[in-house]
Amino acid sequence: MPERINMMIEGNLPGARDLVQDIRGTSRLVKEGRVAWLLPTVIRCDRDHALANKEFLFPFASVIECPQEESRARLARRSSAPLSPKTPNSSGK
Repeated sequence: MPERINMMIEGNLPGARDLVQDIRGTSRLVKEGRVAWLLPTVIRCDRDHALANKEFLFPFASVIECPQEESRARLARRSSAPLSPKTPNSSGK
């Protein structure tokens, strides 16, 4: 399973950047004997990139740039509660 997930990410990586792999300097796929696993991965990409909205069964996140007003509109469409420009003080003051 880890090998297939890694192949899927690598196949969609053109046009994106694996930030953690740049720092770590090694592959996200680790094999030790008959065991394989994936290391945490953070991808930076455009919001229309194939990896922008993917979810995998290991620590994976994609980071996109999005103007604040567009972010609010996108989140509001996905949320049942309206988003306010300011978060109220938790103490109620």
